[in-house]
Amino acid sequence: MSTITKELAKLFRKITNSEIDAEGNAHVVLSPADSLLINNARIALASLEAEPVAWAHRLINKRNGVVHPWVYGSAEACPSEGDIFNIEVMPLYTVPPAPVSVPDAMEMDDDFDSSFEHGKAVGWNAYRAAMLQGADGNSPVIPDGWVACSERMPEGMTDVHISNGHDIGQGWWDGDTWQTQHDYYSVPGDVTHWMPLPNPPKE
Repeated sequence: MSTITKELAKLFRKITNSEIDAEGNAHVVLSPADSLLINNARIALASLEAEPVAWAHRLINKRNGVVHPWVYGSAEACPSEGDIFNIEVMPLYTVPPAPVSVPDAMEMDDDFDSSFEHGKAVGWNAYRAAMLQGADGNSPVIPDGWVACSERMPEGMTDVHISNGHDIGQGWWDGDTWQTQHDYYSVPGDVTHWMPLPNPPKE
């Protein structure tokens, strides 16, 4: 297995960019192997320059070999070794979203052979409309209904959903700090957004 360093990936990019600029963008022909190498170098450079969005930590008992489950958080911890436990640390990265292509609309002609074909066209176009409508929605990190703590805080002692941008919990604002009923409902780090709890169902 080869190791691609950040310097090597930048060198690949510099070489390929200078060759393309010297020869002109319109008529550059690369062999399949060269194209694959250049593409892999670009992917490697992008992954080497990426910053982790969260961290996972776990304890490994040195005496009996028991491996504890991963704990996820936003703070980086240093891998270390103690008398009883080793701390293993793993950075977590986001994956770029896969490109979504919206299919073309299906024409609805009067000469359908069956009601099945007409229903298929109606369903297809409804599916397409939903994809197009969802394209301009709010950010998935802060969906509609979330209120930034910098804008306003909830009324005192009212249970609300709380979030740090990654995790979601439940708590209340006591006027000075966020409080939770149990650690299970808390979120690590600072609470950045809150949202009122949904109304209970009416009978």
